[in-house]
Amino acid sequence: MKKILYIILMLPVITGCSEEWLEIEPQNELTTSIFYRDKADALASITAAYDPLHSQGFLQISQQLIFYSHDDRVMFENPYWNDLLFKSNDSRVEANYMYLYRGVYRVNMALEKIPDIEMEEDLKQRLLAEAKFLRALYYFHLRINFNEPPLVLTVIDAFEDSKLPNTPAAEIWEQIETDLLDAISVLPDTYGAANIGRATKGSALALLGKTYLFQQKWTQAEEALGQVIDLGLYQLSMPAGTDSIDYVNAYLCNFTPEPMPAGDGSTYSAENNSESVFEIQNNNDPTYWNFYIGGYGANGSLLTAYFGITGWRNIAPTAVFAAQFEQAPLDHPAGLKYDPRRYASLFAEGDIIEPREGYLYYNEPFNPGAHVNLVIGQGYQVRKYYYPLHSAAPEAPYNDPNNWRYLRYADVLLMYAEAEYQLNGSTSLAIDAINQVRTRVGMPVVTEVTPEVIMHERDVELGLECLRFHDLVRWSLLPDPWTHPADMVTGYIAGRNEYLPIPVVEITKSEGLLKQNPGW
Repeated sequence: MKKILYIILMLPVITGCSEEWLEIEPQNELTTSIFYRDKADALASITAAYDPLHSQGFLQISQQLIFYSHDDRVMFENPYWNDLLFKSNDSRVEANYMYLYRGVYRVNMALEKIPDIEMEEDLKQRLLAEAKFLRALYYFHLRINFNEPPLVLTVIDAFEDSKLPNTPAAEIWEQIETDLLDAISVLPDTYGAANIGRATKGSALALLGKTYLFQQKWTQAEEALGQVIDLGLYQLSMPAGTDSIDYVNAYLCNFTPEPMPAGDGSTYSAENNSESVFEIQNNNDPTYWNFYIGGYGANGSLLTAYFGITGWRNIAPTAVFAAQFEQAPLDHPAGLKYDPRRYASLFAEGDIIEPREGYLYYNEPFNPGAHVNLVIGQGYQVRKYYYPLHSAAPEAPYNDPNNWRYLRYADVLLMYAEAEYQLNGSTSLAIDAINQVRTRVGMPVVTEVTPEVIMHERDVELGLECLRFHDLVRWSLLPDPWTHPADMVTGYIAGRNEYLPIPVVEITKSEGLLKQNPGW
C-alpha cells in the first residue's frame, strides 16, 4: 500500500494512417485498453486510487497548510493565509481541488474497468468497495472545502467533457452516503499485515457518521458511529502505569512514526494502533522521491519541512490554545500540572526537545526565542505530529514518514457524544463517551454534557489536527449557532469563508458554466 503506481495514459491523435496500423497496441506504454486485464492490474488500479491521499495537493501538505492557516488556535507565517486574504487563483487552492479530482478520476476508472476483469469474485467486490470508500472520502473534502463542485461519477475526457456545472450540495451528500453504504456492506472488519492501511468497515462507518454529522442528521450519525463502537475493534491507547511519561505518551503515540516509551520499559504502539480507524500510510523510501523537490510525488509528507522545529516553522500554536488545557487535579495519577494532552501537543519553554542521544537538539531545552518563528511565535511550538524530530537530510527534513491519522477512535467517541446530545441532551451515553476520552489522560470526569463541554473536548483532544476550522463552520450553521467564526478567525467573513473559492482556472475552462462560491 505504500508504493506508488504511475499510469501513463497515452491518447495519440493520428491522421493519415491505415486502420490496421491504428489497431497495433503500443509495446512501451500502458493504455487503458491493455492495462485493466487481470487481478494484478485491478489491485494496482486501487493502489493508484489511494495514492492521491498523500499527494502534495491533499494530505502531504496542502490540506494541512490551508486549514492550519484557517485555525484560530494557530498563527501562520504568511499573512495572506493567516488573515484569509488569498485569492481564487492561489496555487494551494488549485492543488487541493486538482488532486481531490485526481483521486475521483482514478476511482471512477477502477469502478469502470474492474467489473470486467476475470478474478475471484470476493476480491473483486472488496476492491470495488474500497474504491467507493475512496470516492466518498474525496468528495467529502470537495464538499466541505469547495461547497458545490461538479459531481463526476464516470470517466470523462479532460478535453471534451470538462465543462461541468456545480452540483447541489444535497446531491453530493447523497452520493457520499450511497458510496459509503455500499462499501460498508462489503468491506472486511480487518486485514492481515500485508494490507494494513486499506479501508475497513469501521473506517467507512466512521466517515459515514461524520458525513451525517455535517448534515445535522443526528439520528443517522449516532447510529453509524455507534456501530463503529459496537464493532469492538477499537480502543483508546491507555496509560500502562502512573508515571508522567505514561499519561503523555499513551496519547502522543497516536501522532508519532515510532512507538513511544512507557514507564515500565515497554512501549505504546504508534502507527496503525488500536485507536486508528483510518490513517494515511507514509514512508520516506528514497526510491519514490527527488531530494531537491522534497516530498512532491513521494510516499511521505512535507509537514515537518514546513511546520516542524527542524523545518521552516511556518506555524506556531497560540497562547490562547495553550490556555485551553485545564490544570490537572491535585490527585492526578501522574502528578502533572496540566492535562497531559498539553505536553503532547506543544513544546513550551524548558521542555527537552529531543531525548534521543545522537540526534539534532539532543537534550536541548526548548527556547521560544530560538526555536519559534519570532514573527508569529507566542511562546510555543507544535509537538503533535512533529515528535520525535524528523530530519532526512542536513539541508531540510524532506519526506516525513509519519502517518497522518485521518480518523481516530477518540474522534468517533466525541462525534457520537455530540450526535447523542443533539438528539437527547445530556444523557449517560453522551457523558460516558466524553469521559472515556478524559479518563485516558487522567482528567476529572464531566457530569453533564453541554455545547461548551463538547467544543472544549474537541479543542484539546483534536487540536492541531486540521479539524477545528470545519468544526467552527458546521457549529455556526446550526439552527441555534454554537460559534461565530467571524469573532474567532482573523479575516473570516460570514457568507464567504465557509468554503474555499473554486479555482478561477476551472471556472474559465467551463466558460462560466461553473459558478464561483459566494463572496469570491
